[in-house]
Amino acid sequence: MSNRIRKVKCDEQKPQCQKCISTGRVCDGYPTQPPTRTHRSGLLLAVPMTRYLKTEDDHRAFQQFVNFVPVLTNFASTELWNTYILQMSHAEAAIQHIILAVGHLLSTHTPTSDETIIPKERKQQMIYHHYGKALHSLANNSNPDVNIVLLSCLIFCLFEELQGNCYPAIQHVVAGRDIIWKHIRTRKPSTRSDNLASIKASSGWNPLLAQLLQVYKRLETHVAVLEARALNPVARIPLSGFTQQEVENYRKDRTRLCWEPHPSLSSSVDDIDSTLPEFAGMDDASRYLAELAAICTADTGPNSSSDTQPIWHTTFRLSSRRALLLNHWLEAFNRMMSTYSAKNITINDRVNCHILRLYRSCLAFMNQAQDMGQETIFDKDKVVFDSIMFRQTILISVTQEELIAPLFFVATRCRVGYLRRMAVDKLRWCGLEGEFLADVAEKVIDVEESYHSDQEDGKEEATFGMPAESSRLRLHGLSPPIGEGQGQDMYHLMVSSFPYYPLAPQWPLTVHLPLVRERGFLDKAGPCLDRALRFVMYTAAS
Repeated sequence: MSNRIRKVKCDEQKPQCQKCISTGRVCDGYPTQPPTRTHRSGLLLAVPMTRYLKTEDDHRAFQQFVNFVPVLTNFASTELWNTYILQMSHAEAAIQHIILAVGHLLSTHTPTSDETIIPKERKQQMIYHHYGKALHSLANNSNPDVNIVLLSCLIFCLFEELQGNCYPAIQHVVAGRDIIWKHIRTRKPSTRSDNLASIKASSGWNPLLAQLLQVYKRLETHVAVLEARALNPVARIPLSGFTQQEVENYRKDRTRLCWEPHPSLSSSVDDIDSTLPEFAGMDDASRYLAELAAICTADTGPNSSSDTQPIWHTTFRLSSRRALLLNHWLEAFNRMMSTYSAKNITINDRVNCHILRLYRSCLAFMNQAQDMGQETIFDKDKVVFDSIMFRQTILISVTQEELIAPLFFVATRCRVGYLRRMAVDKLRWCGLEGEFLADVAEKVIDVEESYHSDQEDGKEEATFGMPAESSRLRLHGLSPPIGEGQGQDMYHLMVSSFPYYPLAPQWPLTVHLPLVRERGFLDKAGPCLDRALRFVMYTAAS
């Protein structure tokens, strides 16, 4: 008997000959067995759970993790967490220990069923005991299974995110992304693209590796420091800025984006099965994003933050239907941009591409804080603001008006001093509307900083120089000028404070805005602020 296609003599071992298996071929010497199940079975447990979980504390920690993983549906299938990771933990020490580290971390906010009180110091010891064991297990394995390493990177990322450690979490994602990229290059030497989006899993791949590729593809698309890699190389933003010739070409042939909201999303946003279609072009993508902006900034409807605030934040947890649609938008947009080539993409296409991606980043970040019911999420994920400001610093050389809303978002919602001050400075480049909004943002910054000083004097809780949640302001609009004469320069900014649930009580903050009267901006000030708050892209004021 032989492999008829390759003319290799079969050794007649069952179920397949070793000569075929060793060379990666499929043996055709045996009849194909019909599938006996309609779905793939899970991994078999290597050993009983009780053999490795030696203490009651570890049993509880493992159960905490088991109870938590069903919500980790973002970017990964439930099978990855509920089947592969849980079952591999019984055979792989690294997986087991990092799971127990996460489980003990989760238990710090969960009382035990038998009312056992575990001192905080002991919980911390258990967390980092298992964390260190996981690292030791990986470091001392001279030939680790790539699947185990890739799974470990995901769980390490989860561990760091649950503690609000943004940068270490990203480092684990970047490491995993680079590992799977190098591994695939060894399997597919012909692969030339530098992003994972262009790679498709082969039919002969291990099912777990195929799933891991999909997870890291999506992480590459959505994680701030990686998202540029997921974009078609010909459309990427130039790190050194646009050339003078490109700036001149853009201003000469400029085509503004259509920001008229697409009506089809309004009726289906709460439909769990609804998704976005493939975009026909830049304006199509722009209109869908405009509708998502209207949905995300609407101050109506229930919000869980008014009742029970979620404790844990992680990339792998899908916070809302809005978050899912924003994810779908970015993935559909990247697919559309992949159709461009170096020959047919224009400077106008590249600039519009990054304007839209910029708006989407701001909306996704704002929506994340809204779903969490906490603005301190902005402090923990400062890298997102860094990424947003980097893109705006490049784009402002070619366009200004379209950047007003994103710059105002950073100026009023980011509490990192140098970033929000930079955003205020950039707003002043953006015409009369930008100048007015820069003045408004400065008033908000001054008030929050004065509240922060009071906190330090009164020993109220503030972290890393950031104002405490209770001292932050949320802008809602502008009231008409107060009184006559000099009072005409005095306005009420309508603001609210924590908790930020929809329709929260608003109160007036009196501010001095002389620019409004001096520049004849009296009738335009309120609508200008409203557009910025609702991420309405607009042209310069007439």
